[in-house]
Amino acid sequence: MTEIFDYRGLVKDINDKKYDIMYATKSKIGLRELSKEIGVSTATLSRIMNFSKMDLETAILICKWLQKPINNYVII
Repeated sequence: MTEIFDYRGLVKDINDKKYDIMYATKSKIGLRELSKEIGVSTATLSRIMNFSKMDLETAILICKWLQKPINNYVII
């Protein structure tokens, strides 16, 4: 089955923003803190970081946090 969502691109962008936050604050940010900031559970974020599928609501929350439109990750 063909993927219609770019999970790798989304995870890359999450990691990029995480490292930007760490650089700006000069402190480490763990998965718990990151999941709270995004508004998803730690378990959900952990699954996403391992490229598991997610529901649309979760994808929308992450895209809002990233400040990027969801269609950046839709493969047509």
